[in-house]
Amino acid sequence: MNALLPMRVSGNNAVWADKYSPRKTSEVLGNNEAVSKIAKWLSAWKGGKAPEKKAILLSGPTGTGKTAMVYAISNELGYEVVEVNASDKRDRETVRRIVGGYALQGSLLGDIRGRVLLIDEVDGLSGDEDRGGVSAMIETIEETVNPIILTANDKWDPKIRSLQSHCMILDIRRIQTGTIVNALTKICHKEGIKANPEAFRVIAENSNGDLRSAINDLQAVAEGKTELSLEDVKALRTMRDRAKGIFDGLRGMFQASSLSIARASLESLDMDHDMLIQWIYENIPREFDNPSELAQGFNALSRADMFLGRIKKHQDWGLLSYVYDLMSGGVSLARQIPSKRFVSYSFPNYIRALSASRSRRNAFKVICSKIAARCHASTREVFQEYLPMIEMVIENDAKTGTDMIRKFELTEDDLDVITGGKKIRKIEKEAPRSTEPKKVKTKPRTEETKQALLF
Repeated sequence: MNALLPMRVSGNNAVWADKYSPRKTSEVLGNNEAVSKIAKWLSAWKGGKAPEKKAILLSGPTGTGKTAMVYAISNELGYEVVEVNASDKRDRETVRRIVGGYALQGSLLGDIRGRVLLIDEVDGLSGDEDRGGVSAMIETIEETVNPIILTANDKWDPKIRSLQSHCMILDIRRIQTGTIVNALTKICHKEGIKANPEAFRVIAENSNGDLRSAINDLQAVAEGKTELSLEDVKALRTMRDRAKGIFDGLRGMFQASSLSIARASLESLDMDHDMLIQWIYENIPREFDNPSELAQGFNALSRADMFLGRIKKHQDWGLLSYVYDLMSGGVSLARQIPSKRFVSYSFPNYIRALSASRSRRNAFKVICSKIAARCHASTREVFQEYLPMIEMVIENDAKTGTDMIRKFELTEDDLDVITGGKKIRKIEKEAPRSTEPKKVKTKPRTEETKQALLF
């Protein structure tokens, strides 16, 4: 549950989709008619008399801004938002205790603001596990003294059919490609990034109307850069095509009832073992709510990773069978109680980080190749042992540093990469010119860069 309005966060680690989320009605992109109806409906509550329909059901695909829309309109009209995820609070007793409690109470902020109860993913209610949840939700709507807004991916889901007659139903459509392009353009402008306009269109088309996904992709390929080219975003199309397969594979693995089914789901995927582990690692917490199941799932995955490490070290590929058994059946069978709720999977943050740091990793590889050729060493050895020493010499010993620069034929761009952006003395024909160090906006080596070069 989240009882606070999401703030626009700032800083280097901010998620752009949250940083640039709408704070008022005019900033909501698309679905203008739905926005207008929600605002009119909420305003009616301000008059002290509840509308005929005490609840609204927003139905539409993931990433179309249903939740952000509610927060923006509520903020503008002076409402406090209390958010409850229906997939977490589902049985009759819990719905009545948690959801009903908020629906019948006044605002935490006194009489100054009204309260909107936002229930996300109401179509997450399911089967025997959530028996009575829908009827408890209907009772809550009938008794509520506060406006209730529910969201669902599919209003026709049989599980929530009985809710429909108690709600005003609004369809939230996918965001148009042109609207997404405009949003990405504004974000890059605010982040100080010059970009090829065609790159925005590629990202927008890949997102298929999912604005949050488009913004996440933009951050993955553009964060930390001053320019974004069309070449930078080409990898996104491949990543998304592969994702369709991995999503199906993960769902089959997590919902498997036996080791053989779970293993078959993963073996059907054309994906590197390391990447598979990253995908599973990212999505285990989305599948398992129970702490014991979560611990067992991560334990099985960690053991799979240990076997994979031994395979790489000793080239004993006979152990690969254990890797698949542990990261498929070992993880899947950690679930003690079968779940029928729908889970939305996510790209691994590790993959996003690699995508964002691709240009720097390539730059390091070129530099290490130059030095390795002249020192008769491997690029791994150069990166681990030579580069730290070369960086120290270049920054502290003008004469020796200049000799190294000339010997390894390093360019000024190479020096920016090696020194993390610190300006050093430029190369002259006979002797280096003495200048004051000047910082430039170039990121130092990241852990992702190091790992990518080492493996």
